Amino acid sequence: MGIDMKRKIDPAAECIRYLTQKYCVPDPPDSVVVQNCRDFARSYRIPQAELEELTAPLLPLEAELDQALSEHRSLWEEMFYPGAEEENLLAWGLYMLARQGGPEALPPETLRRRLMAFLLTRELDELAEIRDLAGLTAFLNGQTCGIRTKWICLQIWQDPLVYWDRYCRMAALAEEVFAAHREALQPLADQALQWLSQRLEADSGLMWNELEMEQGTDEVVVAPLCLEFNALGIVWDETQPEAPACQFVGILRPQVQALRESCGSRAEQMAEQMKIVADKSRLEILMALRAAPLCGQELSRQVGLSAGTISHHMACLVREGFVAMSKRGSRVTYELRRGKLEELLDALRASLI
Repeated sequence: MGIDMKRKIDPAAECIRYLTQKYCVPDPPDSVVVQNCRDFARSYRIPQAELEELTAPLLPLEAELDQALSEHRSLWEEMFYPGAEEENLLAWGLYMLARQGGPEALPPETLRRRLMAFLLTRELDELAEIRDLAGLTAFLNGQTCGIRTKWICLQIWQDPLVYWDRYCRMAALAEEVFAAHREALQPLADQALQWLSQRLEADSGLMWNELEMEQGTDEVVVAPLCLEFNALGIVWDETQPEAPACQFVGILRPQVQALRESCGSRAEQMAEQMKIVADKSRLEILMALRAAPLCGQELSRQVGLSAGTISHHMACLVREGFVAMSKRGSRVTYELRRGKLEELLDALRASLI
């Protein structure tokens, strides 16, 4: 059990995360980096000019990647478009497949089921009874996912290698772009990984929670991330529970966190925490977890939100420490951290009463 630090910047992961931020939103930003600067400045009360100065070296990289991807939209446009909360999961399924050596060693039916399980966020066993296109159609009729997701599943069943080929070509485009910038950005990547290592040594329990993991339950491969420069995100292969999770840390996260700490105040920290829990859907999630730990699908049923929306809210709640997340095999479970809520209530009581 532990963390394996990888120094090399991963262009394929960069590409997936960039396309998600750029095209899976209703109003695509002109620049993901600039938009993140604006968002962080507003959320963390950080001077935007300081953030933009920090991120200036990333803008040429972003412009080159965006141009390369724009010229080859057919490779990715089915998976990345406004509202694509589920479809981009297929890209992560293909990413995991590439990490495990590609599709050559898998029987065609296994390959189809693995990709569809990722796309539909279903257990692999749930798809075991699907034998042909008619069986798949019947299965999809019982699913609540969108029509586009169902259409992609049908395409995967007929020829999954089409999507594999597109993914490989997309990743090759990103690799070519990042190769020209890797030497300049590698020192920042090394610094971010060193910062993460030091935090783990200083307080491994706190850092495991920030990594959105239960301490000691999984092997994690950590790699630096450039364009999502303040990221601390994780991706699992639910179809292969024994495979290490993939953790990404933004190459400017140490600098952004230092700015946040220098510019913040206790009142602002409490205000941000209250904003997180004041959302109606998040309150309903916390109330559901009050009774017992639940997995994402159980929360989806109880609260009445889609799996993608649940994942979005859980990312906020886990990041702020109100919820702990653990993984046993392919099952991800969320548990209320009552101590963190009590800390917020105690801070409010001490400050206001």
